Amino acid sequence: MVDECLQFFGGYGYMLEFPIARAYIDSRVRRIAGGSSEVMPISSAARYSNNGAIMKGKEREWIFNLSEDHLAIREAIKRICSKFPDEYWSQKDTAAEFPHEFHRAMGQDGWLGITMPEELGGSGLGVTEAAIMMNAVAAGGGGAAAMSTIQINLFAPHPIVVLGTPEQKKRMFDAG
Repeated sequence: MVDECLQFFGGYGYMLEFPIARAYIDSRVRRIAGGSSEVMPISSAARYSNNGAIMKGKEREWIFNLSEDHLAIREAIKRICSKFPDEYWSQKDTAAEFPHEFHRAMGQDGWLGITMPEELGGSGLGVTEAAIMMNAVAAGGGGAAAMSTIQINLFAPHPIVVLGTPEQKKRMFDAG
């Protein structure tokens, strides 16, 4: 759909003054970051339904239902994202500023540590919960810009969590 709209606008569709440019950028990032062509329909179905979906392929059937905990994660993230409307993200894009307020809001509610083990100050949840969180963030007004704001907090510390010495973990994760 975005590709067709971009075609309609022609060269203007690539100019950041037009909302279609941002929609195109976000759609490309979702395609690139969304995973394989087999994972994307599941992700899209979960995004556009209230409680998961059933998607039938040629020889496969996927059933994707969100648990009550997963739904609670999605709703909590939606509440945070609703505080940052399109105008906020447009202003940040135009000024080329990092969205510190959004990042702070996600951190204050503990979402930046969703995949971090509890003993290191995180919530000890897994990749599924992080994916649900990122999906809800992407669906908010910030799109790819909002996702890129927080993704480093989810994945960059993992080598330290898995391979770091106790001293390294204390030095890098101790908030005190």
